[in-house]
Amino acid sequence: MPAPAKSSKDAAKGVYEFAETFLPLYEKGVEHMAEIQKKSLELAARQNTEWTGALKKAFHFAPETPAAFWIDAAGRTFEKYVDIQKEFIEHVVDQAHAAAKFNREYGEAERKEA
Repeated sequence: MPAPAKSSKDAAKGVYEFAETFLPLYEKGVEHMAEIQKKSLELAARQNTEWTGALKKAFHFAPETPAAFWIDAAGRTFEKYVDIQKEFIEHVVDQAHAAAKFNREYGEAERKEA
């Protein structure tokens, strides 16, 4: 005995329910991964600060020596790298929210049309 065919309304409703169930989980997952990545970047930045301070202290560099300049430059470069990575992570989170919003709106439009 063949299964009854589903109408386009039923199909649209199923897709909409699927999206409503999993889109919040997707968004939360992206947010959690972003938090983990930002925390690890903060830890790396803290370790970088400790290392640059230890290098300057261990070698007793005077502030005006070229070696101290390069150590400071490397430290500042790494700090800027961390800031850029955090901004990129925030951009990814924003894009995930935009994609989820688009899917919700598209699903609602499809459901209303069906």
